[in-house]
Amino acid sequence: MDIGLPTASRLCDRLEAAGLLERALHPQKRREVRLSLTGPGLQVLDEVSVRRSQALASVLAAMTPAERSALDRGLRGFRAAQDTPEP
Repeated sequence: MDIGLPTASRLCDRLEAAGLLERALHPQKRREVRLSLTGPGLQVLDEVSVRRSQALASVLAAMTPAERSALDRGLRGFRAAQDTPEP
């Protein structure tokens, strides 16, 4: 997610308070904490994934084949640039 540790910790605090995430100490490594989604957390994740997929499908369906092809080329270029190590 490319966020700082304090921000990630506060996010986990909020998710835990909402009953969507559980924290557990690592059994062998005292400094590590395991994060697990709860049943309701998994349900929220599934619902969000479905809504996002439907929204994306709707947008792509509204594009012409040429626009989708241009988007595909652009995203491939973006991915290649992202994977290229910085000089």
